[in-house]
Amino acid sequence: MGLEQNTMVEGGGDMSLVRPNEGRRAVAGGNDITFKIGPESGARDLSMFESVVPPGGRVFPHVHREYEEAFYVLEGEVLFLLGENWQRGAAGTIVHVARSVIHAFHNRSEGPARLLVIHTPASAIRMIEELAQLTPTSSRDEMAAILGRHASAPAAVAAPGGRPE
Repeated sequence: MGLEQNTMVEGGGDMSLVRPNEGRRAVAGGNDITFKIGPESGARDLSMFESVVPPGGRVFPHVHREYEEAFYVLEGEVLFLLGENWQRGAAGTIVHVARSVIHAFHNRSEGPARLLVIHTPASAIRMIEELAQLTPTSSRDEMAAILGRHASAPAAVAAPGGRPE
């Protein structure tokens, strides 16, 4: 038995249905985030959000010791740092980042990029929620403290084109 397009499904311990344009919204580092699935919806093993990355938008190089991430480029093009190498990811690209791998991304295109981001375990999304509380005047130390609480850390690497991040 399938779900019809206009069938309403309530969130429960076993499943949730999140429709287009639904979810909690936040801005983290200039990226517009819509949280789709996480601990608040009963998920334990994964969390998911959509991120719209404006031209010039980026996420700083960092590493997670206790969780993994996957990025699916829905629209646009993004440069991904994976370890020591920057690689282009056009729409349709999937990137998996294992634990302890330095990573970042940067939208160097003229238009916005849209990503679907998945974390495992689901509790990893709490770090993103905390980072979204920072202001433009927040210090690098405040950002590093949030990462530290979540078994993560910023990393110093060369930016695309050779400039340090």
